This record gives sequence, structure tokens and C-alpha cells, in this order.
Amino acid sequence: MDGNVDSLKGCNILSYLPTTSKSVFSWLFCNLDLFLFLGSVKGFSTQSQQCTYDVRSMCKPTLGTALFSTISFLLGAITSVLSGFLGMKIATYTNARTTLEARKSVGKAFIVAFRSSAVMGFLLAANGLLVLYITINLFQMYYGDDWEGLFEAITGYGLCGYSMALFGRVGGGICWIVQHPSYLPTTSKSVFSWLFCNLDLFLFLGSVKGFSTQSQQCTYDVRSMCKPTLATALFSTISFLLGAITSVLSGFLGMKIATYANARTTLEARKSVGKAFIVAFRSSAVMGFLLAANGLLVLYITINLFQMYYGDDWEGLFEAITGYGLCGYSIALFGRVGGGIYTKAADVGADLVGKVERNIPEDDPRNPTVIADNVGDNVGDIAGMGSDLFGSYAESSCGAPVACELCWNYRFPVHDVVDSCRTGAATNVIFGHASGYKSVIIPFFAIAVNIFVSFTFAAMYGVAVAALGMLSTIATGLGINAYGPISDNAGGIAEMAGVSHRILERTDAHDAAGNTTAAIGKGFAIVSAALVSLALFGAFVSHAGIQVVDVLTPKVFIGLLVGAMLPYWFSAMPMKSVGSAALKMVEELRRQFNTIPGLMEGLAKPDYATCVKISTDASIKEMIPPGALVMLTPLIVGTLFGVETLSGVLAGALVSGVQVAISASNTGGAWDNARKYMEAGASEHARTLGPKGSDPHKAAVIDDTIGDPLKDTSGPSLNIHSQFLIKLMAAESLVFAPFFAAHGGVLFKLF
Repeated sequence: MDGNVDSLKGCNILSYLPTTSKSVFSWLFCNLDLFLFLGSVKGFSTQSQQCTYDVRSMCKPTLGTALFSTISFLLGAITSVLSGFLGMKIATYTNARTTLEARKSVGKAFIVAFRSSAVMGFLLAANGLLVLYITINLFQMYYGDDWEGLFEAITGYGLCGYSMALFGRVGGGICWIVQHPSYLPTTSKSVFSWLFCNLDLFLFLGSVKGFSTQSQQCTYDVRSMCKPTLATALFSTISFLLGAITSVLSGFLGMKIATYANARTTLEARKSVGKAFIVAFRSSAVMGFLLAANGLLVLYITINLFQMYYGDDWEGLFEAITGYGLCGYSIALFGRVGGGIYTKAADVGADLVGKVERNIPEDDPRNPTVIADNVGDNVGDIAGMGSDLFGSYAESSCGAPVACELCWNYRFPVHDVVDSCRTGAATNVIFGHASGYKSVIIPFFAIAVNIFVSFTFAAMYGVAVAALGMLSTIATGLGINAYGPISDNAGGIAEMAGVSHRILERTDAHDAAGNTTAAIGKGFAIVSAALVSLALFGAFVSHAGIQVVDVLTPKVFIGLLVGAMLPYWFSAMPMKSVGSAALKMVEELRRQFNTIPGLMEGLAKPDYATCVKISTDASIKEMIPPGALVMLTPLIVGTLFGVETLSGVLAGALVSGVQVAISASNTGGAWDNARKYMEAGASEHARTLGPKGSDPHKAAVIDDTIGDPLKDTSGPSLNIHSQFLIKLMAAESLVFAPFFAAHGGVLFKLF
């Protein structure tokens, strides 16, 4: 019976696989590809046409057939999954019953097994036939006597049934990969989804003019002839591929440099603060200049290679190049989300159990999450930031975006938050939120002045040129940001190595300085998101042929409302992911402290691997929904509702997202700095609040734990969430603007 229980558990575990990242994400892309393939046959025509076999009759439009084929594909998927689920349920319960009956006789065991298989066969056959019968009757209400179109639409039903069956067959054979999470980002999820992204990009852009191979009149310079649509689709896909490779390379190089710099900084801290600073700063500077040069070099080579084909067709060349920055954002998004969830799951668990319950210092080797926390810092803050700023740099060079750097002077807000700890965690939460809300005021005025002055001089082109000038400091910005996690991990290594108190004071000084530089890097990222997105929004409006974005029209206004909602939806996903992962981490930490003898005394080694596995599993699983939201929103809105509604979505996300980003980031920063201010005891004011472990300190730790996912999840902060939402949606809309302008607004055309 125990074996049957285990098999039931295995069944439940396996049932998660087709409904999470792989199947849902790929299945959505399959539906999208099917719609694009079939719809592009006659240019997404909404007019009735002559039938192929009965030329005396008129058949329904191509667009209708593409839509109903996609629906039948969806129904086939649901029916196939349901059939597999029912079959697994019947089989798992039959296994144990057959074993029990075998104790009596062979005949009784045969009867149970045969009857169960017969029930399964008749049930699954009836299930498929019933759904098919209902589908045909529902479709016939639209098609009427158009049997040719009806049967063509129904073919998708069986197609997806085969597809799901294939995944079920193959999935059982490769299930062992799930036990090795490190394989997943580079195999099934990343490669499979990335190939589908390239395919969709090619299909979207190629179908604008029916995959034309003929030169055509240019959009902006009507006196010139531009290269064929098929060529632009192909070169855009190639630039998308190059952007992916460059972004991954940027993150990889950053990780390599940071991991070597961590230990070297700790070793130099034994000599002096100055020598440790030189190592950390030089390492971050090398990283900044290397990644900036990497992005610029690949972009320069790509433009020159593409120009060998395009010649004087600058319009086609720049349209093809936009895919380069788009994929930079896409890869960076997964690095940020995955790294942030990874490290914050460990960090929150360490704070709650280690500091509050067990009263042990940060980065203490007795804490089982310390390794996962340090690894996550490198993934989110180094690899993620490298890919992120590469994406900004690439898209600024392709679409002329903008960035600037703002710093928030938090000295007085932090004092208010520290004082509020005297009465507990609740008042601390109130003061922290108030500080975050107030921090929105000055940056927004600065952004508004920047945009107004740039626009006054040269309209949207002025904003673009100002952006390029400010983003030219990307190497310095990345170097400043990288100094933070390098110093932080150096302190963690020193704590785990058990070095003297004097060396710990030196690494703590670097850690404090690193927090300031990291805050500067976050300011660089968030404000660049706003200005980059504005320039990309202007490019999208121009590229899509929109004359005026009128908020009084229903299409634009509903887009504004949906766009303003998206940053909140997007931010909620990784926040919930961190909460779920932290819950598992806290339970694991308590288990280890309660069951491993000598762990608190430092006599036993913690089980680091289990904590790393919890963070790894959470980061891999939970990075898919935010990525799908960002990637699919422009495609769905643009295809179904058209460019006017999409322009409203982009404008709403831009205005709402920056506010959410700044507020959440600085709220978490205020709580974090309040805790560090108390722990440092550097002033009389800090010492009056009590030592570590006092009630005010525990209140500060609790609120800092709440603030960690606010400012650091999907790494390094919620401002990164919103800036990815804004920039990636704007960049994606720009790339697909020709398709949306030609074929967008499917729902409005049908109804």
C-alpha cells in the first residue's frame, strides 16, 4: 500500500508538468502560430471567398477559419489532457486493487485489471466523441452549409490531441531532467520558448505583406523602394537571435568576474579597507566597460553585416535591427525574475528564522540558507543587471531611448522610520510606506522637466538624442551597481570564514558603501525605463501610422485602464512567488535547527543543498508567468484590439509603472536602511534604541524582511519589474508595429 501511495504522489507531481511552464507557455505559442499560419494565407481576409472544391459556392472568410481552427486546437488540447488525467487516475487506483486481488487468485486479479482497462477505454472514447460532436454542432451555427470551411476548422481538434499525446509519451522518458533543475533554464524552457519566439517574430513580420519577396515602396520616403517584407522578417529574427546570445554572454561574463572578485576582496580586507576597495571597484569597473563594449561591438558588427544587403534602405535596416534590443530585454527579464526569487526566498527565510528566532548574525555559516543567498546575489544583481543594462544600451542604440540617474537622500526618512520602531512593527510599516510614497515626487518632477526640455528643442528626436547621451555612461553605471553585490558577498565570505572582528568591520564598511552604490544603480535603471519607453512609444506610434493618440476614444481609454493595471499584476506575481518559496524555506530551516544535533553550537554542518534546491525550484518555476504576461500582452492586445488600444496600454503602463517602481523600491530601502542604522550603532540616537535582539531591533528586522521582496525581488527591485514591463512591452510593440497596423483589431473586424 505504501508503494501505491508513492505512485499517487508521483502522479500528482507529474500532473503539474503539463500545466505549468513548458506546456502552457509552448501551447499558447502553438495556438498563436496556428492562427498566424492559417490567417496569413489570404492576408487575414474578412471577406467571403470562392470555395476550393465547390467553385459554385462561397466559403467563409480566411480569418474566421483561422480563428475557429485555433479554437478547435484549444478544445483538442483540453480533451487530450483530460483523457490523460482520467486514464492516470483510473490506472493508479487499479494498481493497488489488482495487487490485493492477486493475493486471492489469478482470475480475480485479471477481472479487476480487465474491467478497469475496459472502463478506461470506453470512457476516453466517449469523452473524445462527445466533445467532437458538441464542437461540430457549435461551429455549424457559424458555418451553415459551408462544409468545406467547417471540416477545415475541425482539423485542429485532432492536431492538438496528437501534440499533447506526444508530450505525454516523451515526458515520461525525460522525467529525470526535472530532478536536475540546473538543466531546465538551458534546455526545455529557454530553448523551446526561444525557438517559438523566433518563429513568432518571423511569422508576425512576414505576414504583413503575405511573405512578399518583391521590393515595395518605403513608408517614410515614398520616392524610394525598400527591401521585401520577407527579408525584413528574416533579418529581424536573426538580430533577435544575436541579441539573445549577447545578453546571455553579458550575464555570464558578469558572473565570472564577480565570483572571482568576491574572494579577492575578502583577502585584501585583511590588509586594509583601501586595498579591499580598490579590488572591488576595479572588478566592477572592468565588468562595466567589458559589458558595454560587448553590446556595442556586436551591434556595430550586426549593422555593418546587415547593410551589405540593405544598402541605402535605412528604413528596412533599422526595422530589422530593433529585434536585437528586444531579445536583450527578454533574456534579462528571466535573469532578473529568477535571480530575485532565488535570493529573496533564502534571504527572507534567513531573517525570520536566523535573526528573529535563533538570534544569529547575518551570513553566519550555521544558517543553511547562506550559500543560496550569496549565489542569488550574483545571479540577480550581477548577471541580471548585466543583461538588463545591455538591453537598455542595445535598444537605445536601435530605437534611440533615454536614461538618467536620480538619487534619493534618505537620511531624514530613515530617522523617522527608525524612531517608529520603538512602538513595534506596525508603526514602522506605516512610516516606511509614507516615505516610499513621498519619494515619488522629486523623481517625477525631474523626469517631466527632462522630457519637456528635450522635446522643446527637437520633439521626440530631442528626447532620443538626450537619451543616447545619458546612456553613454552605462559602463560607469554598471560598475557602480556591481560594486554593491561584490562587497556584500565579500562580507558574507568573511563571516563564514570566521575571520577576526576587525576584518568584519572593514567588510561591513564596504557593504554599507555598496548599498549606496546599488541604490544609485537602481535609480539609473528605473528612470532609464521611463525615458526609454517614452522614446520607444513615440517610435511605435510613428511606425504604426497613428496620427493622434486621443484618450477620449473608447479604444484608447480602455487601453489606458488596462495598462495602468498591468504593473500591479506584474508586481504581484514575483511577490507571491517569494512568499511561497520563503514559506518552504522557513519550514526547512526550522526542521534543520530542530533535527540536526549541534547545528546551533556550530558543531554540525547544515544541509545547504536542500535550501539551494528550494530556491532553484522556485526561481525556475515562478519566472514563467511574469515573462508570459509581458511577452504576450502586446501580441494579444495588438492582434485582437488594434494599434489604438495598444497605444493606450503602453501609455498607461508607462505612467503607472514608474510610480509603482519608485514607491516600492524606496519603501523597501527605507526599512532596510533603518535596520542597518540600528545594528551599526554609529550614533547616540541608534544606541538608545537597544542592541541586537531588542524589541525595536526585531521590529526593524521584520519590516526589513517585508521590504526585501519589495525592493529586491525579480532583482534587484520592483522598479526592475516595472521597467521590464514598460521597456519590453514598448520594444515588442515597436518590433511588431507593422503587423499590428496591417492585421490588428481582429475582434473589431469580426463584430
